[in-house]
This record gives sequence, C-alpha cells and structure tokens, in this order.
Amino acid sequence: MRHRFTRLALILSCSAVGAYPIAAQDTQPAVAQAELYDLDTGRDLVAGDGYRWSYNEYERTTLSWGEGDEATVESDTYLRFGITANSLVTESDEEHGVIAVRHIIERLYLMDDDLLPPGTVLVATLDADEDKTVYTVGDDRIRNETLLYVLNRVARLDRSDKDYVTHFRVPEEPQPVGTRWEVDGPGFFRDAFETEAELDPTMASGEVHFARVEDLFGSPGLVMEVAMLFEGVIDELAPEEPDVELRASTVRFEATMIGPQSDDGIGLRVELNRRTEQTWFDADAEREGHYTFYTEVSMGQRELTESEQVLLGFRE
Repeated sequence: MRHRFTRLALILSCSAVGAYPIAAQDTQPAVAQAELYDLDTGRDLVAGDGYRWSYNEYERTTLSWGEGDEATVESDTYLRFGITANSLVTESDEEHGVIAVRHIIERLYLMDDDLLPPGTVLVATLDADEDKTVYTVGDDRIRNETLLYVLNRVARLDRSDKDYVTHFRVPEEPQPVGTRWEVDGPGFFRDAFETEAELDPTMASGEVHFARVEDLFGSPGLVMEVAMLFEGVIDELAPEEPDVELRASTVRFEATMIGPQSDDGIGLRVELNRRTEQTWFDADAEREGHYTFYTEVSMGQRELTESEQVLLGFRE
C-alpha cells in the first residue's frame, strides 16, 4: 500500500487469490471465516525496474456570474494531456527515491498535438539541489515551456516533503474484503492546501474501502476505493482576483486504486476525479460568482517482462 498511496497522494494524482490468509483458530468447521489480506503491500520503484505505463488527465474550469437566466459565463476552458511510455529506472537511493529514468516515448500529447515523435528516448533526472526534474533528449536539454509543462505534470521526479501516506492510516493488521476506515482528513487537506489553518473533521474527512480482489495485469490486485471531502473557507483557496471574496468552497475527491497483492509488486491502476466548487462575491460589481474546477486522471503501470526489456535494450 505504500507504493499505491504514495502515487495517489502525489497527484493530488488503479489468477487465483491467495494473499496472506490467516489461519482460523478455535472455530467450528461449519463457520466460514473471511480471508484476511495484508494491505501494506507493493513497493516504490528502484534502479533496475523496467515498466510500461500511461497517464492521462482531463481538466475543465468554468466561471460564471449571476443566477438563473441572467447568469453569464465568463470562462469555460478544458485541457487534455498524457503519456504512454516504456521506462527503466537507472538510478535511485533511499533518500531521494528515483533519481533518473530513461523513457522510450510511445506517445506524449497535449490536446490533439503530439509533442515528441514515437520512439524518442527521453531521460528524466532529479536535480535534488534545485528540487526539480531535468529532461534531456540525447545531449539536448528540453527548455520548451509547453513541453516542460506537460512533462512536469506526468513525469517529474522531485518529491513533496509532505508525508501524505500517513494520513491514509492503512491498518497494520490483515483485513477482510469490505473493511472500511477513516483517514486523517484534516491532516491530508492541510498538507494538500499547504495551510496552517486549523481544520477539524467537520471540515475535512475521508474514508477508504477495501472493496474487492481482482486481476491486475495477470496477478491478484487489491481494490481500494477512496472518498474525501473538504468544506470550508481558508485563505489558500481564495480567488486571485482582487476584491473578490470566497464565500464557500467544496472539494470532493474520489479514487479507485488497484495495487499489487505481493510485497514486491509494482503494478498499479488508478482512476480518480476531483471536483472543486466555489461561491465568489464581487463587492464592486455586487454579483455572485460560481467557480468549478474538475479533473479526471487515469493511470496504469505494469512491470515489463525480461523479454520485453531485452527487446527495448534495457538489459542484455
């Protein structure tokens, strides 16, 4: 679960079952025992890992003023971008995690435009001192702003110093399918919004549901459904427009994650959406505004087979 929840939190971005069953003790033969599963499974990527992955995101932002028939739409924009690639982690350490990755691009796009030709070998390298990721193709460093924008949304290596994973409170003991537990909503949203404001469970809450076990690229995967909600007004969410007051704000976050049953697995599938709705008030114009930001993310990652890595030149 470390691997799954780490990837999920940093976005803010899814054969026969036999996962660590616990032998029942002192039970009657006629009483069926629920199978228990260790939820703290999966691992982070390390040097030598080869994987195939994709990440696709859709965003839409709208702003309108007024109510009913008199409402006017000031803006309504959307954005689509994503990547599909075969990749090899070439360097990692315990302090920084992944330090360098070689990507063989299958597709990198923004809206309807492909940003790099298929087969391009792109190297992403962590500059820990500058807390940023440097991208190169051959000897050339990428400096194009559009390309950097998309790469930093899908392939950046620099990590947040926030320990988001602890907020999910993954049970240490094995659990049956159907288990639900509350997350640390105030802690998660305080880190996500980078605020010092005091949040309480009436403003920020969340729950994880261990829903089922299903196939994950040919191996058993544990399905977690996450729902989180924030309702409140804090300075960090206020509009950038001067003299516009934030009167109400709601952030809903829902995700379905499918992670490996194995401790050594790196497979992952995630489907998530986030919806922010705000009510603004422009005192100068004496009008109320409605702002909405919606995003959908779909990502998948599986380990490359040895033969695939040989064909890609990742190993001999």
